[in-house]
Amino acid sequence: NCLFEAGSFDRGYMCAQTFTSGQILDCVIRNARQSPSGNGTSYCGLGVTLGSADGLVDRCIVSNCWFTAIGTTLTLAGGGINSVSGTVRNSLVVKNQHGLGGGGIYANGGLVENCTVMGNRVTNSGKTGQKDYGLYADNGAVIRNCIVRDNVNTASSVAKDLFADESTTVEYCDFPTATSSVAGTTDENIDEDPAPAEIRVRFVG
Repeated sequence: NCLFEAGSFDRGYMCAQTFTSGQILDCVIRNARQSPSGNGTSYCGLGVTLGSADGLVDRCIVSNCWFTAIGTTLTLAGGGINSVSGTVRNSLVVKNQHGLGGGGIYANGGLVENCTVMGNRVTNSGKTGQKDYGLYADNGAVIRNCIVRDNVNTASSVAKDLFADESTTVEYCDFPTATSSVAGTTDENIDEDPAPAEIRVRFVG
């Protein structure tokens, strides 16, 4: 039940960062900023960084966490959340940005479940290892029961919502297929605008 606001760090909020078994519950995390010079590689997870399979973000709002990259050799991503095998659940991730990719969330393994990822941005193009999507998932990540929409690469003015490589599982999610790239295992996903449509996705208790 905490508010983390207006921090400036090179790798996530220091108070909202866990590398072992930490849990971040019922928090609002917003307005983090980072604008490094040069070719820094560790700038990620301006809202939250989860560094292990035991890390958990649950029932949180992560918003307006902006990273503006100047260098060209970034290797890490995730404007709102960078998760390495952790769990992000029941959370709203909106209006974050990153210079490399995963404007909202970069899920490097782990689970993203019951989340809404909308209105996030990737700001640069042509970088090594570009991951220019609102939610970027790889290394066996599971994306379940999420809405992923209205994310964009502002450098190219192209909508970029969900990327999931061949190792991932995407199930019971709502995302636009035209602005997403999903190569992994899929099950019962839908593509319907949540504004005018009635959306029913699988309940996970």
